[in-house]
Amino acid sequence: MSQIFIGLIAEAAQADMKTSGILASVTIAQACLESAYGTSELAVMANNLFGMKAVLSGNTWASEWDGSIYSKETKEQDSVGNEYTITAAFREYQSLAQSIKDHSDYLTGAMNGNNLRYAGLSGCTDYRTAAQIIKAGGYATDTAYVDKLCAVIESNNLTQYDGGKTMKICLDAGHFGKYNQSPADSRYYESDMVWKLTELQKKYLQQHGFEVITTRSNQATDKATYDRGIASKGCDLFISNHSNAVASIVNNSIDYPAAYCAINHSADAVGLILAQVVENVMGTKQAARIENRSGSNGDYYGVIRGATAVGTPGLILEHSFHTNAATTAWLLDDNNLDRLAQAEASAIAMHYGVGDTGNHASEKKSGWCEENGGWRYYNGDTGDCVINKWVKDPNDGKWYWFDAAGMMVANVWYMHNGHWYYLGADGAMLKGLQDIDGKWYYLNENGEMATEPITLTPDRDGSLQYPGIG
Repeated sequence: MSQIFIGLIAEAAQADMKTSGILASVTIAQACLESAYGTSELAVMANNLFGMKAVLSGNTWASEWDGSIYSKETKEQDSVGNEYTITAAFREYQSLAQSIKDHSDYLTGAMNGNNLRYAGLSGCTDYRTAAQIIKAGGYATDTAYVDKLCAVIESNNLTQYDGGKTMKICLDAGHFGKYNQSPADSRYYESDMVWKLTELQKKYLQQHGFEVITTRSNQATDKATYDRGIASKGCDLFISNHSNAVASIVNNSIDYPAAYCAINHSADAVGLILAQVVENVMGTKQAARIENRSGSNGDYYGVIRGATAVGTPGLILEHSFHTNAATTAWLLDDNNLDRLAQAEASAIAMHYGVGDTGNHASEKKSGWCEENGGWRYYNGDTGDCVINKWVKDPNDGKWYWFDAAGMMVANVWYMHNGHWYYLGADGAMLKGLQDIDGKWYYLNENGEMATEPITLTPDRDGSLQYPGIG
């Protein structure tokens, strides 16, 4: 959960750092502490990550907050330390990015008399010093606040989002020689595919500015799984490439991509993004997923156990199933592997904010763009693609959701702020009565799935009417 939340806000924190001068690692750590990794009531219901009240001790600063209020009960203390409950007004934001910006605007603009309350924070390049400046300015009364903030930064390797160093990735071609022949097509060997894919990933990641090492110098060389994991020492990420199998027989009903991530959850965010990229590029029928598998000695998989032992976030990326005939045919096409490697490298670069990610191209993109095997939507003002956010298309008036890789999501149920929505074959949010997988559902005028009884009234022509249908 923690890594998924960090992945959700990392790009917004990095974008904010460019304008506010506040280290992204510090912003992310504060959000983690103060919103309980995005699970607090204010974070879920009001996109308020930092508990920002409508009025903060009379301070004023240039803010993009639109004045929206979310009220909730909160505990206060009187002058002698007795607790009492009041209903307080908190700021409600349209997005998590807006919450981050308003918080940074406060930290860089709040005054203490004629002086900046947090003077020296903007432009500070040491996270512990930045945390001390925030504490000294009166932000928190907890005497251990600085240590808690730094512990979150260090345990989650948040300095990777501050820039200033070349990120290093270790790639592992999961098998050697001629291994795991497909029962659907005798030409396919998993070892051949992952060798080609790994070399392509290396090429495209290097183009983005990553330093890349591999666990094998040639395809014929074998190496123990644990040893391949520890080869990632000093790297920021370890990826072992594979295709999956259902026993040793053809099974055309199963094709989901999966990322098997370290049980410490250090690779969950990027793992989910990469699995979703595989789903989008390959067009699998089943949705991407991540899993964390434990064994008697820690992580179930030796390569992940090795990576974890040297402090590297690690994952195994399963590129669907080579026991599926359609998947096997797709993976046998070298042009497809090239597209897949490009998309995966681009998603990694976008996640970590490295190099030319395509999110800040020299010529700004605007609107819908088909790329990396799916559809993205770009804001014309900034040239940034929409990530983890709803967008209402101004042309058709329909709502669309874009995932952590910036890809439009389609043919799937999606939960947002406690409500279920269904995104159709074209990605648009569905409304009204819908037959989904052989079952009938009612989605109201906001696209939310009804969970309480509803009344459908026949119109004059006999058709059933309810708000949102018609």
